[in-house]
Amino acid sequence: MNPDSVLFILFFLFRLKQLLFLIFLFAASLYDLKTKRIPNRLWVSLSFFLFPLLLFEFILIERFRLFYLFQFFLSVGAFFIFSIIVFSMKFFGGADCKAFLLIAIGFSGLNSIAIPIQILIYSLAISVLFISVLFLKNGFLFFKSEKTGMRFQTFIIQFLSRKIPFLPSITIGFCLFILNF
Repeated sequence: MNPDSVLFILFFLFRLKQLLFLIFLFAASLYDLKTKRIPNRLWVSLSFFLFPLLLFEFILIERFRLFYLFQFFLSVGAFFIFSIIVFSMKFFGGADCKAFLLIAIGFSGLNSIAIPIQILIYSLAISVLFISVLFLKNGFLFFKSEKTGMRFQTFIIQFLSRKIPFLPSITIGFCLFILNF
């Protein structure tokens, strides 16, 4: 097969995976915001569409299959360990870990581990910005209203004990990745 046509097909597959992930991450974010629970059928459906694309991508590359597999297993292994650690520390929920694992599976092969790490960095930055804005807004309202009778320490404890959904931050981080790539 002509190398130019292989590159064109690989680029098309890359864009198709981006669109697929965008649709599923948006749906998962809506579930996360509404119910704080994302059904497993959503992740299974994404996997159902993703794995044929990955298989086709693997078949297309002839000379770099060993490198592809090395990059793939390195990325998936690193994000699997990362997901286990952050899930056990209760920083991420199960859906957040599944989303990052599927991102690592979908975008690691020829692209190395850099793409999942870039999406993680974008997502964490958006999350920190979002939490900071919420904290400042609620802190301003707390100081503005002295009628509450709540002490500042109680305000901090109540604010930090909230479960703030992270999947919308992953979706926005993924959008930033698409715009940047």
